[in-house]
Amino acid sequence: MSKQKMQIVVLGAGYAGMMAAIRLAGKTKQQQVAVTLVNAAAHFVERPRLYETATGRPPRPRPLVEMLKGMGFVIPL
Repeated sequence: MSKQKMQIVVLGAGYAGMMAAIRLAGKTKQQQVAVTLVNAAAHFVERPRLYETATGRPPRPRPLVEMLKGMGFVIPL
């Protein structure tokens, strides 16, 4: 009997979603697991830094693809 690949879907790439997805990817590296991260936007928004926008300095965009590069994620865009 062949083992099926387990699929884990993390909805939302906020602070909690990113941390959960990164931890899952690390803990399941040696197993047959696909971690999929689903987010409404293709970039990570640092919420505590949104005050910078109010002062005329917008936060630097952080593309999810760049942040998670090499970690084995499936990122549907």
